[in-house]
Amino acid sequence: MRSLSTDSIDNILLLLHRGFSVRRVADRCHVSKSVVQKLRVKHLPDLSLPKPGRPAKLSAQNKRFCVRAITSGKMETGVAVGKKLKDEIGVKVCDSTVSNALREAGLGAVEKEANPKLSHKTPRLGLSLPNATNTGQ
Repeated sequence: MRSLSTDSIDNILLLLHRGFSVRRVADRCHVSKSVVQKLRVKHLPDLSLPKPGRPAKLSAQNKRFCVRAITSGKMETGVAVGKKLKDEIGVKVCDSTVSNALREAGLGAVEKEANPKLSHKTPRLGLSLPNATNTGQ
């Protein structure tokens, strides 16, 4: 590893203090990510890393709104809750985002109860058919 000047080391540490990621600091200072990572571990061991990933679309208050809409009985499905979020609060979210929030709160999908597959043509036990004749004498 070639030695870095104290100015570039100070610049790297300053950017890390400001919350930049290791990758962004490496791009700005024209050094490798491993150099930035080694300096971070050596000089700033207690520095917390920025939270990775995309910021949450639903806030804690919006998640409570979703749970309340389902548990109060006002809404039956997550799709309906998503539409209500869009109309009332102005937060446009995917249906799976709403279902993930509900699942995170301890609510889950309930399996639909199966209905018997009967039609008016299907003979039922215990009932006589109108065209059938009883020959059981």
